[in-house]
Amino acid sequence: MHKLQLLRFPLLLLAILVLSATIDLKAQNTKPSYQPDKHLLSIDYLQQSYKGVNRYMTFHDHDPNVVISSLYHQHLYYFPFDPATEKFTRLQINGQYQLNKRAAVQITIPYVNNRRISDQTTANNKASGLGDIQLGGYYHFFDSHLFQKTPTNRHLLVIGGLLSLPSGKFANFDALNELEPHMQVGKGAYSGQFMSIYYFQKQQHQVQSSITFNYHLPNQYEYVFGNEIAVHTNYTHELSFNEFTLKPSFGFFFKYRIADIMQNRSIVEDTAGWNVQLNGEITLQWQQVFMKIQYDLPTLQRNKGLQPLLNHLFQCSLGFEFNQPSKSLQKYPF
Repeated sequence: MHKLQLLRFPLLLLAILVLSATIDLKAQNTKPSYQPDKHLLSIDYLQQSYKGVNRYMTFHDHDPNVVISSLYHQHLYYFPFDPATEKFTRLQINGQYQLNKRAAVQITIPYVNNRRISDQTTANNKASGLGDIQLGGYYHFFDSHLFQKTPTNRHLLVIGGLLSLPSGKFANFDALNELEPHMQVGKGAYSGQFMSIYYFQKQQHQVQSSITFNYHLPNQYEYVFGNEIAVHTNYTHELSFNEFTLKPSFGFFFKYRIADIMQNRSIVEDTAGWNVQLNGEITLQWQQVFMKIQYDLPTLQRNKGLQPLLNHLFQCSLGFEFNQPSKSLQKYPF
């Protein structure tokens, strides 16, 4: 009876978190990449594509100590008859190391390439370079198979966080001394990502659910990117063929984002909104080498104003899993 009560605890906590995130939406990038019980190294290619009216906001660089004005002068460029495509691409190295049965660390080093394609000539329509490096840590708050000698299923509740360092450039000013915030390769400030992840596995069946909150600090220009809350759930079925393992997966992803601000004031561009995406992915593994392909399609989007809409998200990863930290972790890996 005592074990059954322990198993119910992570399910109850997950239900509370999902309910609170769904009801209080006024409270991204992406679902957590953490994989339990693994040492791994991967190269990831990720691209988000947006389509809509060509519009964007810039601000002038200036000395905030000038007496004339302490506010950054903002411009909103709007071309109503000019459709545009925005592509945000990342090529990153992702490493994860499992310290012990309960704790793991992670590092992500991205190279970012952002582009806006339209018929109108714009001076601030591209940027590329090193992005914001992320350092992360994860802790297995509850792991059911640690309490069972012969586990038939597994409940795992993980809490974790990522710290984004301001290593990406946020100073791509054009000839007019203007900068477009969303076309930069970095945010110019520290930001944090806090998450709770629940895993359930029974033989070849796996379910993963997560809640993620992104919190951004102001950068040197007092610009703050909007905070985000995201909920993700997916189902995975594992198929084995001799030395090969195939893992098809599908699920959904929900994200809500509040508006950006600058110097504690609203900016001239609308940036708030929410969307729901359908997620499909497939992972092929041979021994310790794996390849994963993921494709997301938006099914419902509600953005404030005439923002470009998400068209798709594509990710491809190629990686290698090193030996497990201990034999006790190999007996029931995800």
